[in-house]
Amino acid sequence: MLRKILLPLGIDDFRDLREGGYYFADKSLFIQDVIDDAAKVILLPRPRRFGKTLNLSMLYYYFALDQTEHYRDLFKDLAIMQAEVAHTRHQNQYPVIFFTLKDIKDASYEQAYQAIAFLMADLYAKHDYLLESQNLKPYEKEFFYQIMTRKATEVEVRNSLRELVRYLHVHHGIRPILLLDEYDSPIHTAYSKSYYHEMVSFMQGFLGSALKGNLDLHKAVITGILRVAQASIFSGLNNIIVYSILRAPYSQYFGFLEEEVRHLCEQTGVSHTMADIRQWYNGYQFGNTKVYNPWSILNYLHFNTPPQPYWVNVANNTLIKDLVTQAQSDVKAQFESLLQGQSVIQTITEEMVFPDLPQKESALWNLLLFTGYLTLVNVDLSLGYQNATLKIPNLEVQRLFETMVRDWFNTQQLSFKAYHGLLESLVQPDIAKFERLLQSYIRESGSYFDFNQHTKEQVYHAFVLGLVVGLKDQYYIQSNRESGDGRFDVCLFPKNSDAVGLLIEFKKTENLAELEATATAALEQIQDRRYDTLLHQYGVKQVLYLGIAFAAKNVKIMTNLLPV
Repeated sequence: MLRKILLPLGIDDFRDLREGGYYFADKSLFIQDVIDDAAKVILLPRPRRFGKTLNLSMLYYYFALDQTEHYRDLFKDLAIMQAEVAHTRHQNQYPVIFFTLKDIKDASYEQAYQAIAFLMADLYAKHDYLLESQNLKPYEKEFFYQIMTRKATEVEVRNSLRELVRYLHVHHGIRPILLLDEYDSPIHTAYSKSYYHEMVSFMQGFLGSALKGNLDLHKAVITGILRVAQASIFSGLNNIIVYSILRAPYSQYFGFLEEEVRHLCEQTGVSHTMADIRQWYNGYQFGNTKVYNPWSILNYLHFNTPPQPYWVNVANNTLIKDLVTQAQSDVKAQFESLLQGQSVIQTITEEMVFPDLPQKESALWNLLLFTGYLTLVNVDLSLGYQNATLKIPNLEVQRLFETMVRDWFNTQQLSFKAYHGLLESLVQPDIAKFERLLQSYIRESGSYFDFNQHTKEQVYHAFVLGLVVGLKDQYYIQSNRESGDGRFDVCLFPKNSDAVGLLIEFKKTENLAELEATATAALEQIQDRRYDTLLHQYGVKQVLYLGIAFAAKNVKIMTNLLPV
């Protein structure tokens, strides 16, 4: 079907979007909120590809000095032009510094520093008219020339942003606006490439000197993914407000709203239902606003195929995979619960300390939330800290995590063929074979759960849940759900009611001699507490009970196959 609108896939320049006739979800009241905000520095952390660059670009074309009034034409018929008349006095009245650090992703500090020096040289070149200014002194022009020609020292580059702000103020007599996109990108890369402290030290001088107590600056709007703590970039800056995804202000300006997605679907004539789109790409909670992933929506509408992952495939997920794989067993257990559609409760802070990631569980949950891999269900601020309920936002992210689980098992020397054989033995059912394969895997592979005599029962529970994810096409997998006179550990509801349902109860013992008795007790608990009640309600004809007992890296399974 011929599209009625052009989709701005990959276009993050506001002028290109408007002049090219592309669809624009009108976020222009963002400008009004920025003007009305009393903060001198506004920090807006959001996940990647949620519209940060486009919004800053829109601010640039609204505020930047323009003698031709061409920029004004870009805002015709947008909501900002219907706002209070007082706001129009700000339109195209300021010198603006607009740049991004998103491409600073170098392998070493020396390379990253050189990339920033080149970036500042280009930024100075855009304002090279200042070299002819009658208001700048000769030594200031010399500094300007040194930066622009890449002959400056590192100390001079550290101070180059602050000096450019001052030069623009001196020349125009108007305090400039600073727009900085993805300020934390160099810090993310520096952490993964092991030059974190050098980069943090540079950024303290580079950004800190431009923002702290700078009387030459009118306002700064900064975006990133995280609020980086410990860097002290913003310490001592009294007039800064951080609007993270926990806060309501600005929440409607990043990502697509329900009505915007519905309008896009109507205009492009997609054949799939809104229910499918919600399940795959909705689910993010920013402040008090539910939003869709805009990158995935645009790709989905462009290709007009059944929903599939887009956003999770445009970034390197190695850090996330490594951190979860290397986390403590309790974290992995909670993570497996998330894969079953459950939520977890964690203490969340708005500041990110990268060196804490390997040591502190809270740092990992912060990273997963603020980078968009988890989302908020609710936040309790009543005790002075953020007690947040978190879950996986949608099927797109769910698919990524399921792939991670399969990769974990593969990297632990469980081949695809062996993994498939283990699952097949469970559903056939051939429990003797299943027990043998499971025992072999636990003993020989050095599972990423690191089983030992102190391992908690919930960790074994999570381990088996991770294994059976591969059966999701044949079964509905549920965990810790009420049925009969209690809560079963794991139940696999067959999508074909003629297939065998599976009920699994876990127990652990520290005494190897009690392993079989412990498995028997688990089996009897299933029967005594009538955990098969839900299976009966679903019309399942036969159910396989499995009592599984663990003692460190030893396993025993007792089973019984009965009609429901």
